[in-house]
Amino acid sequence: MQAERTAGQLRYEQTVTITALPRPQEEPTRPTDSENRICGDDLVSAMERQTYKTPLFMIDTWAWEQQQIFGSQGPAITIEKSYRKWDGTAHLEIESPALLSNEGLKLHFSVTGNPRYMAQPKDLIPIYLETPTADIKKPGERQLMVVLIEPTWDYNHWEVRVEYTLAQLAAILKLDVSGPLTANTITARYRELGLRAQWLGVADQQKISVNGVRHESGGLDQKGGSGKLRLVPYTLRELADTENRRNTSWNMSEKLNTSRPVFNTFQGILQGGKEMMTTLECEAEYKLGSEGELDQVIFAMNKLQDDGELQKRLGILKMTGEQKVYEDTYFDLPGKCDLLANRIVLRRRHRGTDAGGTYLFALKGATYQDGEGRRLRLAAQCQLKSTAFTTGQALLRRFLTDDSADNAVGRTMLHALDQVKPVIARLGQEDIVSTLTVVSNRDTFTMTLANGTQIDFSADKATGRLGDGTSATVYSFEFGVGHPALTQAATTGGPTSGSDGETVKKVSVKDRIGQFAGTPQIVRPYHVPADLVNPAVFEQPDYQQFVKLLHAVVTDVFQLDIKQLQLGGNKAHELARLLSLI
Repeated sequence: MQAERTAGQLRYEQTVTITALPRPQEEPTRPTDSENRICGDDLVSAMERQTYKTPLFMIDTWAWEQQQIFGSQGPAITIEKSYRKWDGTAHLEIESPALLSNEGLKLHFSVTGNPRYMAQPKDLIPIYLETPTADIKKPGERQLMVVLIEPTWDYNHWEVRVEYTLAQLAAILKLDVSGPLTANTITARYRELGLRAQWLGVADQQKISVNGVRHESGGLDQKGGSGKLRLVPYTLRELADTENRRNTSWNMSEKLNTSRPVFNTFQGILQGGKEMMTTLECEAEYKLGSEGELDQVIFAMNKLQDDGELQKRLGILKMTGEQKVYEDTYFDLPGKCDLLANRIVLRRRHRGTDAGGTYLFALKGATYQDGEGRRLRLAAQCQLKSTAFTTGQALLRRFLTDDSADNAVGRTMLHALDQVKPVIARLGQEDIVSTLTVVSNRDTFTMTLANGTQIDFSADKATGRLGDGTSATVYSFEFGVGHPALTQAATTGGPTSGSDGETVKKVSVKDRIGQFAGTPQIVRPYHVPADLVNPAVFEQPDYQQFVKLLHAVVTDVFQLDIKQLQLGGNKAHELARLLSLI
């Protein structure tokens, strides 16, 4: 006998239309049984569903919100589910730009899971609409659960379309409209919104446990590179006005399109639809003296990967390993290598598995070291068109020396060269040229800790070659924070005084709301140099996890004295020195 449907289930069935697309010609098989799982309704009593955030409770929560905001007639939601081969991290993607008009708002987005890690028996994913907030503790204020989805590994890609009338959107955003309601009414208050997906589930081995947040993607801070719904194009003024707020996420990125001033100015050399990213690189790199020493480190890491008990003692919940080969082409000014001499990396990275048209152009700029020896480096990257080094050289020179608010690459470069102005002058007048090729053979490992923190490790044999065949090799290993923790405090930025990174004096919530009401707030999609000098970065929980694991692995696994290790941090500079380029 089938159980009676709840009111939430009935509303879901009336509102959400799910269509299964045809299966692939070759039926896929699940690679392995995932350890991730959902605490289901059958494991707890009806009274406990809220406590454990079971699927039925989440559906009822969605339905209650729909009733409160829209009454009995809410927006129609259509979903197409299919199987997609996907080896990456579970991901929310904005498939089409948000379309806001006087008719309403149209949303088109997708959620894709990696079959290897999807929960048993199915994923549980609420997707929220959020607005910018004046609260410095979080990047977005949740306004509505747009939809709840439960993908299975064999239907891991869900494409969602939702259309809100303008009146429904105003109700979601709690706008008190006295005059005619138009699209301009919305954008006068909100210039951007966000969609955030959260993967719920059980993170420990207990049979009955709360379905907590295992992973998230999207949102106004665009975890994973997507999630922002820009309602109007950016202006340089509004981007510049955000610079009294610090971005403390390790990675900030956004796909370039005509809403970004930097793309409109430099689209002759920038690929549209590809990310421009900035990173606060929190890495600890150490030099090794020989290939034999490198082999010992790799052996120890492989042993750790096979030792579940030791992983548990170190707080590692999951560990994966992979061997990779990178080929990097380094660019510099002709003659004197002024960039490498100043420890600035400008390179194209490519792998044999790169998709056609890939031209990943990366810049590693200045490093900041605080009084306790903790180091952060500001880096930026984008995808160039292949013509950037032929017919686009003049535009590339402008791009690398442009200080417009939206040009994260140019600003990173100018900040790194601030003390050597003659190099800036050369960079604006002379074309950069290929100077050095480096092939890196890496053994990489990813260690997942509590709260979703991922620590990346790589052991690297890097060989630099010049055009005449001369070569040199260096050996090293490094740890880095791969992804920020899921805690809000670890992933958001707040106001500071600007250049010195100190927090401004406390203001009341009422005052913050008053300040916020004057001008629509936005989340800046990149770091600026001032984000580098910010003590709050080192206070984040994932940084504390990073430091703890770093010391534990070096001491207990490698059996080395970390105080006796020689710090690295710039292999290209070291190779350039060995090859007499600088």
